[in-house]
Amino acid sequence: MSQFREEKTDSLEYYQRKVKELRTENTKVLMSNAGYREAIANMNRLSAKTDNYGSFTLFTSVVSADFSKFNNDHTPVGFSPLSGQVWGIGFGLSYKKKRRIFDLDFGTVGIRKRSTKANEEIRSSFLTLFQFEWGYDLTRSNRFNIYPYAGFGFRTSYINYSSGERNINPNATNLSEIVINSRGGVSGDQNALSLQAGLGLETVLTKPSKNGGVILFAKAGTNQAVGSKPIDFSGVKYDPQLKYGNIDITIGFKFFGR
Repeated sequence: MSQFREEKTDSLEYYQRKVKELRTENTKVLMSNAGYREAIANMNRLSAKTDNYGSFTLFTSVVSADFSKFNNDHTPVGFSPLSGQVWGIGFGLSYKKKRRIFDLDFGTVGIRKRSTKANEEIRSSFLTLFQFEWGYDLTRSNRFNIYPYAGFGFRTSYINYSSGERNINPNATNLSEIVINSRGGVSGDQNALSLQAGLGLETVLTKPSKNGGVILFAKAGTNQAVGSKPIDFSGVKYDPQLKYGNIDITIGFKFFGR
């Protein structure tokens, strides 16, 4: 029995339980200390007054698009034209300290555009990756901020062509000869460095006495490609000149803590 007790009091589980008990006891002692409680209260009071924050962001964006070259090349042969803006959704992080606002957008995925002709289809999509932007707040308020910003990142334009047409060979003598031309297609992407600039606005939706909450923000600016090249479609180079981002508007929420 003495050997059994020695093993029980000299085990990993025993010391884990002992450390937990000591932490609980010391936490209770610390929380009962008047000086500690006063320091916590003052820290929270002053933290709520600061305009600094760290946050996770969710947003939607609308990006202007010019499809003139693409439509000029494809509508004469029967494809429907592409038109309108590109809507997308994205997420990232935002951080503010001493008027400086840093935004890192991990990615924005746009809704695809489609151009069709009978059984043929061309799909085009636009997305951004790792957009970093630096802004400077002009108000230094913990409720409302106005800030010009500039930054850089990466962007991708993707195009896919697919055909559902099949020609049947009436003189086939085996299964492999029945279909002359089966469903096929080509695809390619156009990657480029991007430069962004514009003006941002944001306002806190929650009570100013809180150390965290929700910020509504909006940004309006431009997103320009740098050094884009023609798309390589299985060895054939073609540039549809899809001009995305002359106007780039973003609206979303920052879930922040002071």
